Amino acid sequence: FTKENGFAGYAIVDRGRVTEMMLADPSHLPDAASALFDATGEKSLTFTLHETDLLVTFMQPIYDGVNLRTNEQISVLNFKKTVAAYAKCAATMHRLPDLVLPLHICGVAGDERFTVSVTDSCVSVTDDAEDPITLSHRDAISFLFGLVSTQRNAIPCLEELLPLPLYFSSPDCV
Repeated sequence: FTKENGFAGYAIVDRGRVTEMMLADPSHLPDAASALFDATGEKSLTFTLHETDLLVTFMQPIYDGVNLRTNEQISVLNFKKTVAAYAKCAATMHRLPDLVLPLHICGVAGDERFTVSVTDSCVSVTDDAEDPITLSHRDAISFLFGLVSTQRNAIPCLEELLPLPLYFSSPDCV
């Protein structure tokens, strides 16, 4: 894409499915989408985006429908490190509520007990866990990273923190 004689971004489209898109300015999405329709001749386009992708903000005025689903099947082997990294990432995207979340995860790589604490949107993850929520490996994936978790939904204060933004795009459909 070019805009005003400069590079504006690119997209990879495979049979109406936009599998990768990067724009220098995400607000140019409506123009870029229009250019994609012209270039491909498609009557509809499907964009694969993560809910934390800034393009989602600019997609709302032009989309016809939304389909939410998980992107990849991910298995976490070290929950403490992964949760610490992605909770800190989430804190850069929006303000997190103050909370203490003690967890005991019966993971495939062994049991982990740790506490996630958030104070003034600063995240810390420590080895102690008093009166933890106990989760199987599979339940922990859904609870921490999935779109749906009945266990997570039972704890209202977690909706601002979870799910954590664990996501891997599929560049070039590789």
